[in-house]
Amino acid sequence: MKNYLLSSLLVATVSLAATSAVSQEANSCLVAGHRGNALYYPENTIAAYAACKGIADMFEIDLRKTSDGEFVSLHDNTLDRTCRTPVGTAATGSVESSTYSTLRQLDAGSWKGAQFAGEKIPSFGEIVDCARANNLKILIERKGTTVSAQDCYDLIQLHTCADIVIMQSFDASFCYAFAKLMPGVPTGVLTDGATAAANASKYVSEGCDFASCSDLSAAQVVTLHNAGLQVYNWTIDGASAIKTAKEKGIDAIITNDPATASGKQPDDPFVPYVPGTMSNNLQGYWQLDGNANDVQNKIPGSAVGSSLWTTGKFGQALASAQGKYVNLGTASAQTPGTNAITLSIWVKFDQLPSQQAVNYAGIFDSTADGYVIYSDKPSSEVRLKVATVSGKATRPGIPAESIKLGQWHNIVGIYDGAEIGGGMAYIYLDGVKCSQLPMNTVTTDFVKGQQGGIGADPLSSANSYFVGTVDDVAFWNRALSNGDVKEIYDRGMEGKSLNDIINPPSCVADWSLM
Repeated sequence: MKNYLLSSLLVATVSLAATSAVSQEANSCLVAGHRGNALYYPENTIAAYAACKGIADMFEIDLRKTSDGEFVSLHDNTLDRTCRTPVGTAATGSVESSTYSTLRQLDAGSWKGAQFAGEKIPSFGEIVDCARANNLKILIERKGTTVSAQDCYDLIQLHTCADIVIMQSFDASFCYAFAKLMPGVPTGVLTDGATAAANASKYVSEGCDFASCSDLSAAQVVTLHNAGLQVYNWTIDGASAIKTAKEKGIDAIITNDPATASGKQPDDPFVPYVPGTMSNNLQGYWQLDGNANDVQNKIPGSAVGSSLWTTGKFGQALASAQGKYVNLGTASAQTPGTNAITLSIWVKFDQLPSQQAVNYAGIFDSTADGYVIYSDKPSSEVRLKVATVSGKATRPGIPAESIKLGQWHNIVGIYDGAEIGGGMAYIYLDGVKCSQLPMNTVTTDFVKGQQGGIGADPLSSANSYFVGTVDDVAFWNRALSNGDVKEIYDRGMEGKSLNDIINPPSCVADWSLM
């Protein structure tokens, strides 16, 4: 099993700005990952199912029967879209005409990305094991006509999993038959809202427990609830659509993006800070104590504007505003040369993103956008952006409502190309991870020629200036651990700068007391 399966808690998620829009309703609505966490992982694979851990209540599978009577999960009956042969060509044929052993020779992951090569079409037994290991339920969609209600009954009995499965199908007759065989397993008809509302009493009389609907209105939800049915809604993606769906009073949402739907971020294993390591791979460090000097002497800055300095979090700080910023020039040390970076900045905001005169206010910025932290007016969040020369970019964010005006915040942005799924970007606020997003590349190919600036993009300062106070800015060409991030924040709240962490005061013995 690949390492990324063993670390499914590091699954890709979305920005907290998106999740916050739906978090108020999250506790009352179940979340099902459609074909798993399919937005970021190859659908209907163990990787996609395991990646629902911590951010969903269940994952949905598409149950099909092979020519020799085995049961697997694949949405399409044909193989060409998501399966590759051992030589890398698109597979031919269908699930129903193939033996199980033939299907197991196929690669069901590489179509989504090279990092998923080797993923297999999963057997039902493997799916049950995955669900139990990750404390998830299985929402089974019966596919095709070769899978009978009796087949499903026998399969569930064989794997002793009636306690963790839910059954649905577009075939109402199948649902009625299955509900009679296994009345203890929740069963629902897949259809649209209008059809479900018109047939609600029939569904109930035949033993169904829910209707799983597309194109659903609030009035139809009321009708179905009044009939005694729960209501599932599919397939809903995007924060706005998810919020709208939940406001209708649905009981479960089926989505390709369970992190946004649940408003949850998976927990990462805590890696404690190791004293003496904070300076490792430190490329640039600007204390901003009345000057733009780089303590590391690798990326010298030059102050632009007048009346630049004010009281900081530690000593003095940059009073950033229009025409007042630090230009970091074109030093080659700004190109990481690794597949990882970290930015740490202490910031005091004078404006929320919605109050900015410019759309993109650069806290640590550049035109190249290789790695920047900025206040984003259109999305109303503070974002980390990481970009590569091949055109890939990702932007995890902090919602504006988490920012307190006039209060010091520590913002840390991290990109780790060695992470699960081929690279992950994280943004932290005050020592706590707010969101993470995948890049799906392990490349060291960050945008080259970054000409950085603190408080603005120096090549476009009139359109990118940040209004607030900036202090103790640092850049590493490695990914800090969550313990490192917590150390920076915790020591900062004690009045200790990054320099104090790197160079702690020496203990001097007081011999006068001896």
